[in-house]
Amino acid sequence: MLDHALAGEPAAPPVVRPILFAVKAEGFAGAEVGSELEAAARLLGVTDGAAVRAAHAAACSAWERYERGLHEIGARALDFARAEGVPVVLIVGETHVVHDPVTNSSIHDLVAANGAVALPLDCYPIAAAAPALRCVHWAGAGETLRAALCAAADGDVFPLLLCAYGCGPNSLVEHLFDDLLSEYPHTVLETDGHGGSAGYVTRVQAFLHAVQGYREAHAVESDAARHARPDGQNGGDAAERDADGAGADADVDEVGFAAGTVAAHRLERCEQPVAVSLRNNRERTFLFGNIGGSGGRFAAAAMRGAGLDARFVGVTSPAALDRARQGCSGKECLPYQLIWGTLADYLDGAVDTLGADGVVFVSIGRGFQACRPNLFPVAQQIQLERHGYAGAVEVADFTLLFEDWSLTSAVWIASAAADLLNMMRFYHYATEPRRGASEALYHAYADRLEALLATPRLTGKVKGLNHARALLSRCEVLIASAAAEFAALDCGSDRVEQEPRTVFLCGDIYLRVDEWGNDDLQRKLADQGLRIIFEPFGEIFELLALRDAREHGLTTRLGSKRVATLKFMRYVVKRLLGAARLHEPWMFWHDVGDVWKASEPLFDGYPFGETIPTIGGALLTWATQPIDGVVVVSPRGCGPALVSEAQLRRGADFPLLFVYNDGDPVDEARLAGFAWRLRAREPRRPSRRPQTATPPLRSATST
Repeated sequence: MLDHALAGEPAAPPVVRPILFAVKAEGFAGAEVGSELEAAARLLGVTDGAAVRAAHAAACSAWERYERGLHEIGARALDFARAEGVPVVLIVGETHVVHDPVTNSSIHDLVAANGAVALPLDCYPIAAAAPALRCVHWAGAGETLRAALCAAADGDVFPLLLCAYGCGPNSLVEHLFDDLLSEYPHTVLETDGHGGSAGYVTRVQAFLHAVQGYREAHAVESDAARHARPDGQNGGDAAERDADGAGADADVDEVGFAAGTVAAHRLERCEQPVAVSLRNNRERTFLFGNIGGSGGRFAAAAMRGAGLDARFVGVTSPAALDRARQGCSGKECLPYQLIWGTLADYLDGAVDTLGADGVVFVSIGRGFQACRPNLFPVAQQIQLERHGYAGAVEVADFTLLFEDWSLTSAVWIASAAADLLNMMRFYHYATEPRRGASEALYHAYADRLEALLATPRLTGKVKGLNHARALLSRCEVLIASAAAEFAALDCGSDRVEQEPRTVFLCGDIYLRVDEWGNDDLQRKLADQGLRIIFEPFGEIFELLALRDAREHGLTTRLGSKRVATLKFMRYVVKRLLGAARLHEPWMFWHDVGDVWKASEPLFDGYPFGETIPTIGGALLTWATQPIDGVVVVSPRGCGPALVSEAQLRRGADFPLLFVYNDGDPVDEARLAGFAWRLRAREPRRPSRRPQTATPPLRSATST
């Protein structure tokens, strides 16, 4: 953004954008950091490696002195508070919120004015024994939660989470904060930088009233000697006190922290990623949510074909969102609310029909560290416990489907076939001979696809792959038949007076397919005379495989496995797309490597996530396909979507519409305005005429 802003300035300085920590390192002291810093310095014209290393050492030394100074401030504040017998309120959250006078609403002054010491997060030393909370991938959130756990272990320091209004990460961090400290005084205050503090006075007073009640009930002692930490920092040794601070011995749990302070299972779910595999779990019931439209429906069918008890929890609806809001704050992104709402609604109605060997809910999250879905499984575990399903329903990640190659093959065939059916459905909305004809045709073929996938087949390395090949051939026939019938819709249509303009629909993997979650955006665009070409949901799995292949390389087992996976994915797409293009020659499916490459002029790929296919897909499609505009749909407040919008608005020279969903109706006036803009331009797609020959299949080479 800065580079773009300076580009038009006379004598603008060059802007360099080095990538640090391309390979994850342990902070600035990691083994790889030296070479990365030297490479960054060369971009600035510094070629003396020894000077760079010396500068790095000096900077680290200065930073360590600064950190010690902060902790000394905190130690003096703690000593004073304990000597005077007043409580300490630890203000946690992002430091750019905690310390910024525009955004912190003077919360620290309110705390002090009401008889407590306000201690900011960065002045509070975190005990070495505090758990790492490895599932919390945001560094700031991890530091906030670890400090809050140390405060609870100390027994006389009380956390206050101060967060900014609309901060996406905090919508899930609040769940973890509340869960970990469920039996210890804590509170959350949200600020929008309006400059006033009056609205927070009673909230701070109410919190301190609860703190005082806790202190009186637990008779917290103020002897500072009782709070000497084993690492020499001021504070209590969590392993030597129980939860009430009375000095009784407490067991240390498996993550090395005081088990009496926070229940071990609460720490465990933030510490250990969900790791359920198919091994020893084949007798359990697997539940799939509504990912990728009805993608979960077809994945479950593929699992049933392999002899597993797999079920689809159902499509989203107003009832699912209402159910979600019973357990959500409303600040979570819409996909999370809908995924949880459909699951909770299903469990309420089907709990008596589930298998006796336990239930596994297949979630999605691993690998999405650029945004909130990486924490979806943790939040879902918390919700399941709160609603009485702890121990009955376990959360797993979608990657468990990639454990058995024959099952992986069937699931990918299912995903690709479902995407192609959705492409044809949305494309023909605008020109169908009667409203609902395309929808009815889609559902008829979706039912046939589900039945095909659920047909029993053998699994295993040899027989399983042979059956997967046979499944691919049958799906190929089904897709060709569907394409012929969809193409016939246009031939019988007299509803459209002029050829519709064509738009490429990309963005969030959940909302660009989910018909209710995006307020039936595809239908509403079609009502404005726009054809929709939909970016396939399955592209994200190709992107994940490509990332692993690039990061690990052919010399590693994982890297070579991902390269083989990509080749198979492209082979399946080529077969099914070729069958569809016999009758629907407009269809395409980009090579994911080309998509990533197309994104690079505007986005460097860090943090990895949906920004890559959104930017790359939009740019590549405009460059290679005769579309008239691009529509990007995303949840409101989605970080990757906001980055995509910022970069595309600066770097794209074609009509763009960004639609953000939060459960409210889409602004149809904006859709009408966008359609008017497109109709005011010359169409880029020639008028459709009956095809007498089949165009050659677009290249689908593997990356």
